[in-house]
Amino acid sequence: MNTPPNLPFAGEGLPEEETTMKHMLLIALLSLSATSAFADDLLSDTFNKCHDKALNIDKISQLECLDAEYEYQDQRLNQNYKKLMQSLTTSEKKRLKTAQRQWLKYRDANLDFYANYSVFVDKDLLYSFKLTKETAKRADELVYILHYSNHHDH
Repeated sequence: MNTPPNLPFAGEGLPEEETTMKHMLLIALLSLSATSAFADDLLSDTFNKCHDKALNIDKISQLECLDAEYEYQDQRLNQNYKKLMQSLTTSEKKRLKTAQRQWLKYRDANLDFYANYSVFVDKDLLYSFKLTKETAKRADELVYILHYSNHHDH
């Protein structure tokens, strides 16, 4: 019976330069998958249409679409946060405020990672896209919590 050869785990037994290159390639592939399909169900139809047109123009046009969408998503986030705060008890408000501050710290740290460790990708576009998408996800999350809290006892 043939036994498979002992293969190293990812990076195990490889020279440091080769391991570093493999990590950089993996990060690049992950970054490309994040930016190759900016069209997203989380983002507005207005953004998707704007971005589709901007792809045929230039980077500045793409960034303008992302900036406009970020402003829209940030307004949604702030409105949903205020609505949710109005529906909570005093202790729940404190917890939400803490959670929101921690979410902002996480979001900013994660964006810093993408901005400084992504290779082979336009970092400005990736940063703007990730910022906009994370803001949209948080706005949707707050809507879900608000909906849930309005339909269930605390």
